[in-house]
Parts: sequence; C-alpha cells; structure tokens
Amino acid sequence: MDTFPYYPTTPGMGRLKRVRQANTQYEVGMSSGLGATIGRPLRRPRIRQPLTQAERVPAATIGQPLPTSPLKLPQVQQCQKCGAHKLGFETANFCCGNGTIELPHNKYPSELIRLYTGNTDDALHFQTYARLYNNLFAFSSIGGDFDAQTHKGTMEMHDKDDRQISCREYYCYKLQNRPSNMMLRAGRCFQQYVVDMYVKIENTRLDFFRNNQDTIRAELYQGILDTVDAGECCVANVGRRVILPPTYIGGPCDMKKRYLNAMALVQKYGKPDLFITMTCNANWPEIQERLAPGELSQNRPDLVARVFRAKLLALKKKITEDQVFGEVAAFIYVVEFQKRGLPHAHFLIILKPAYKMKGTTDYDKFVSAEIPPPSCAALHASVLKHMMHGPCGELNRECSCMNHKNTMGRCKYNYPKSFTDETTNNSEGYPVYRRRDDGQ
Repeated sequence: MDTFPYYPTTPGMGRLKRVRQANTQYEVGMSSGLGATIGRPLRRPRIRQPLTQAERVPAATIGQPLPTSPLKLPQVQQCQKCGAHKLGFETANFCCGNGTIELPHNKYPSELIRLYTGNTDDALHFQTYARLYNNLFAFSSIGGDFDAQTHKGTMEMHDKDDRQISCREYYCYKLQNRPSNMMLRAGRCFQQYVVDMYVKIENTRLDFFRNNQDTIRAELYQGILDTVDAGECCVANVGRRVILPPTYIGGPCDMKKRYLNAMALVQKYGKPDLFITMTCNANWPEIQERLAPGELSQNRPDLVARVFRAKLLALKKKITEDQVFGEVAAFIYVVEFQKRGLPHAHFLIILKPAYKMKGTTDYDKFVSAEIPPPSCAALHASVLKHMMHGPCGELNRECSCMNHKNTMGRCKYNYPKSFTDETTNNSEGYPVYRRRDDGQ
C-alpha cells in the first residue's frame, strides 16, 4: 500500500485529514489553536454474523434446562485487615477502608456476653427486653471519664493516614459482622441503634447542603423563570430557602432526574417487555449460615440488606451479561421494603428487537401460570411453597383476601382463575395466561 506523507493542518482548517501508513488508519484532527493531533487507530467495524436458532433462545425460556439448585453467592473470605466477614460484590473499602481505618474495640463485660449468648431463662429474658432495659437506663448516670471531643457531623477520630473519619465510615466499621461484635446480638435494641445512627448521618448530609448552597450552585434552581416554567403561580412559593441537589437520594431533584431518565429510555428503546420482581427470602442459606445460634433474621436488618444487595447484583449480571432473557437494550429497577422489613426489587426490561415478544404465543416462552410437573421435583416444590395463593373463596371464607371492603365475599385478586388452553389478551390489554386443566 502507498504511503502518504503527513501534512500538519493549520488552525484555520476545520476538516479532518487521514494518514494511512502500514495498513493502519489514523485520524488527524485539529484542536483550536493547537494544530493537528494524531488520534487512536480507527477500528474497523465488526461484521456481525447472524445468530443461529440456538443462540436466539435465551436460557430462561420455558423448556430450556433449569438449574437444579438455588443461585448461591460466590464465597468471599473475611477481610485480612480487620477480620470482618465479607459478602459477594463488596469492595475492599467497605469495612475498614482496605486497612486505613482501625478503631479500638470495646471490651464487653463477661456478664453482658453471657446474657447475649446464653440460653438460660434470665439470658433469654434479657435478649427479649434489651431495648426496654436500654430505655430505662437511657437518662441515668453511672459515672466515668470521657475525653474524646465530638463535633456535629464528624467525630474526632482519625485513620492511619491522620485523615478524619466521617460518621458513615465510623458506623460502617462498627456494624461489620465480626465474632466479637456483641452489638449485633442486641435484638430490637440494635435495630433502634441502627435507625438512630442513620438519622444522624442523614442530618449530617442535610447540614452540609444547607451550609454549602453556593458550592452546589443553588441559584440555578431558584430562578424566577425556572419557577414559572414549572407551573408555579403563587408568588409566595417562588424560590426555596434550601435546595437539595440530585446527589441527595430521595430528594425532589433526584426523583425528577430518575423519572426523566426512565422516560428517555422508553422514548428511545420503546416500551418495556418484561416486568420482573425479586423478593428477599429470610431463609436464604447466605443469611441463615451467618446467624448466631438462637439469633433471628428479623433482628439483623444489616445482614438481610447486604445479602439482598449481593443477590440483586448477581441477578443483574445474569440478565445483562449472561442474557438469560435475551439481549437487553435497557433496564431500570427500584428497590422497596415491605411492611415486615424484607426488601424486594422491581425490574423493567427492554429487549432488543430480535428478542422482543411479538404475540401472545411469545408470552408462554417466559411466563407460566401452571404448576410444574412432578418430574421437575425442585421447581415443583418451590412453586407449591412460595407461589400458591389461598385457599380462599368457598374453601376458606376467612382468608384475608375475602374481607376487602370493595370485594366482600370474593377474592380481591380474583382467585381462583378460570382455565384456558391458550394465552390471550383481555379487553384492557392485560394478558390472560394459559392455565390448562391437568388435574393439579
């Protein structure tokens, strides 16, 4: 191939020159006032081979081989720096800042350790009413010297690099799962402690935003034109005293940003194809094997939240990287907490055109409203244990779903469903899934 000489461009030129040398193409661009610059080699476009029929069938399609056991998290050893037990997808800085943070451990009295770990009558009584005893002695004074200085928002404690430790880093270190951490055995008293410390950290963040309005350029949000564009008509509501930026999770700007991002995804990629719900199970092995003898998962919200997050990231990896539902164009999800404290997540998944469901027959590839055959023993047992409603209706009129004020005398979820031989759409556009009468 011929070699073309390189001629530098002048600042007044606004086009691109290409230099071809030794079968490699380079793009020569011009930066204003800086002359010509040579960029990276141009990548030749890949020619995608058409997918075979086997490759177009996602792993989660009904009829494909199913896993014989639940998804387990990868085994992670405990932190070598602070001894904390880690979970999957947790970084080295999660517990002790990869060894930079080292706090003194409290020495618990032997009697307190006995009450927290024993199974005698007085120990079980103390474990049940630990929060009550804490409230009784909350305002008492038993003496002692305390020399540490504290300020609102930060604590006068430093790491090995003489860097001041924030409240979040301090409590993240204190709440790690270590064998000697008796704080985790306090039951409901521990839950109250976690809530109080969470409120403290949130107040710290709110104080920072209140005192640094110039840093976050709050004047961009307080303009009169922006207020008028938002539809505000009352003069008294024009402008705000404190603006919460989008970095504050749950604030108005953050919620609006998330809404606009979701609408932009739908505008570009189309309507979602799959709605998937993931619910936390307190009987997951990763939770049960980390509980101390006699400890209940309802008293360890920290452990439940960490295991659920790890499982959630594993599910995201299955959906996006392993493509168990096909190639994903975009997805969004939200995490919610149920009334009894267990988290669950809702996914909206938009598939690429080659994997979209184009008719009612495609619904049966991913959704089944039928009891699996007994030949699939694990799946059959899981469905009967976790995904059966009732009995209600004529069989059980005392069921909670029968006492709804708008549907007295019948199930508010419209169970039992009628049998149908094929999947159809009802008058409102919702699918009516196939339920064949197979005697089960």
